[in-house]
Amino acid sequence: MKKHQKTLAVLLTAAMLVSLTACSSGGKDSTTAAEAAKTETSAAAGTQAKAETKAEASQEPVDIAVIVPQKRGDLGFTDSIYKGVEQVMADYADRVNITFTECAGDSSKFESTIYDVCDQGPDLIITPSGSGFADLIATKAAHDYSDIKFVLVDNSAAYAGITTDNVAGMSYKQNEATFLTGALAALLNETGMIGYVAGMSNAVINDFTVGYIQGAQYINPDIKIQISYIGDFADSAKAKELAATQIGLGADVVAQVAGTAGLGVLDAAKEAGVWGIGVDADQAAAYKESNPEMSAIIASSAMKNGASLLVSIVDRFIGENDLPWGGIESQGLVEGAVEIAPIADNVPDEVKKQISELQEKVIKGEIEVKSAFTISEEEFNEYVNSCQ
Repeated sequence: MKKHQKTLAVLLTAAMLVSLTACSSGGKDSTTAAEAAKTETSAAAGTQAKAETKAEASQEPVDIAVIVPQKRGDLGFTDSIYKGVEQVMADYADRVNITFTECAGDSSKFESTIYDVCDQGPDLIITPSGSGFADLIATKAAHDYSDIKFVLVDNSAAYAGITTDNVAGMSYKQNEATFLTGALAALLNETGMIGYVAGMSNAVINDFTVGYIQGAQYINPDIKIQISYIGDFADSAKAKELAATQIGLGADVVAQVAGTAGLGVLDAAKEAGVWGIGVDADQAAAYKESNPEMSAIIASSAMKNGASLLVSIVDRFIGENDLPWGGIESQGLVEGAVEIAPIADNVPDEVKKQISELQEKVIKGEIEVKSAFTISEEEFNEYVNSCQ
C-alpha cells in the first residue's frame, strides 16, 4: 500500500476510472482514475509478503497498473489484456483502482514508461514479458522499487531473471494450443505443405512453434512446414509478404504468431483463398462484423485467455495473495489458460471431432506436448529442420 493517507474528503468524492496513457516523451493521453484512500498493510509468510484479506481489501481500494509494450488493435493478446482491465473495472470497482498504459511498440520509451508508472506508487504492476519487459521489470525496476509488487504475464517457464520476492511470473503452455492448431492445419492440408509466420525467435514464440510442428506431424509425419520470421510484431506488410511467399511455394494453410503484424498473414490467406490460423484470441470472431471475408478463412486460433488470467491475478492479489512470488507458475489446457478457438463452420465435422479427441488426450496426459522451454537451442533447430 502507499505510505501516504488520503483525507476524508477524497474518500467521499473518489470515482473509479481507467487511464489509457500513450507512451510518449510529451504529455500523455489519459482518462485517469480518481484514487481512493488506502491504508497500510503488511504481513509476511516466509519470504513472501501477504496482502490484506478480502474483508480488509473491501474497505480500501488497491492501486494496480497494467503496462503493455504494444498497442490495442491487434485483435489478439493486447486486446485480450485490455478486456481483462475492463472486467476488473466492472467487477472490482469499489476495491481496485486500475490504469492501463500502452507503449505502441516504441522500444525507446519502454524503460522510461515503466519507471514513470512506478513513480506513481501503485501496489501492483502487471505487464506482459515480451519485448524485453521481463528483464526491465525483474532485473531493474523490481530492485529499484522493492515496495511494489510486479507480475510478469506470458513469460518463459524457464526464465531465470526473477530473483526477488516482489516479482511473480505467469507462463502459458501455448505449445498445447498450437499442438491443436498444427493438427488442424495438417487435417485441412491437401498439398503436403503448410505455412507458419512468427514475429521473431524467442523462448515463448519457439514454444508456439514446437507445438505447431508436433501437432502437424502427429497427423502427417511427412508434412512440410514453411517457417518464416518477421523480425518484430508490428510490420504487417512484411508479414503479408512472407505469407504470400509461403502460399506461392504450395502452403494451403498458414498460421501466424506475430501479434499485430500477424494480421498481414491472415490478409494474405484471404487474398489467396487459403486457410489462415490466428493466435492469442478468437480472430475469426474478432473479424466477423468488420471483415466477414477475413473471418471466413480463419479456420481457428491458438488462444491465450489473457483477460481471464489478468482478472485471476487481481483476484488472487487482493485475496489470499497466493501468487508465485519469486517464481513462475505455468497454466495450459487443464487450467483453461489456453485453448483452441471454435473451428470454422465449414470445416468437416470429422475434422472437428479429431481435434476434440486430441484435446482430451492432451488434457488427460495421454499426449505429452514438447516444449521449447525444456530443450536446447540445438534441439529446437533440429526439430525445425525435421519439417523442412
